[in-house]
Amino acid sequence: MTIRNLYLVFIMLNFLWPGISWSVTIKDAKNEVNISSDQYKLTWKKAETMGYSTAIPSGSKKSLIQNLKDPFYHGGDYANWEFWGATGKVKILEQNVGKSVVEYQSKGTEIMAYSITATYWDAVPYFMHEVRGTNLHKEPQAFPVSGYDPMFNPGYEFKEEEFKIWKEPIPHVAIWQPNGYFIALYSKNPRARARKGDWQGKGSVVQLNHDWQLDMIDRKKQSEPVTYCVALAKGGEGEAHQLAAEIKTMFEGKEPKSVNHNGKIPVFWASIKDMH
Repeated sequence: MTIRNLYLVFIMLNFLWPGISWSVTIKDAKNEVNISSDQYKLTWKKAETMGYSTAIPSGSKKSLIQNLKDPFYHGGDYANWEFWGATGKVKILEQNVGKSVVEYQSKGTEIMAYSITATYWDAVPYFMHEVRGTNLHKEPQAFPVSGYDPMFNPGYEFKEEEFKIWKEPIPHVAIWQPNGYFIALYSKNPRARARKGDWQGKGSVVQLNHDWQLDMIDRKKQSEPVTYCVALAKGGEGEAHQLAAEIKTMFEGKEPKSVNHNGKIPVFWASIKDMH
């Protein structure tokens, strides 16, 4: 390889390297956590009620969540309703090429403290939640309970022809918009029930009811996880339903194949070889 070709390689590296995506990006700020992959951008609001305040799929300029108050959370009726509180701690448990795992811990609740372990991948338009409740009360408490684990309130009405519920291959529900993008929830538990409701007149909501997983949790003990995925991508009814089979496979133990740096630059390395 000549000096000239080495110089060309240097120029190509400087031009292409900044565009290579190594992993999901997690930025923990004072009031929010920003999550970015090659498939979506999310904002996790730390204030009560904590949860995602924006969710923008790749290619869209508009968030599929337009509710800044209580868009996405879990809740239960323990004589009085109690929902996710504010975010107390954010822990980045894992950050590798193509995958990040973050734990959000709640604060400010009286009956149940929540721990949300979120797994984000690149190259796939979905992420996974494992939600656990820890009993703060002196008496044993049920979890999950009341059918609001999770509840998603996007902040806008959607028509009957803009959402659908399925039982197979796993319970899931999707909402799609006229702009050509959808958001959907998929449960790992085959006994879960997806449903649509109206939350105290605040507008259309969708839920994954995991009450059939209910267990009595002793004081200071933690529950088994409620596990589900959230997907957001271009498409509608067909694309949302088609994704369920892939997510089911992931739930069964097959990790998504993230696009890493080795897979993103084979043409580039082939071009270098041709310079000999």
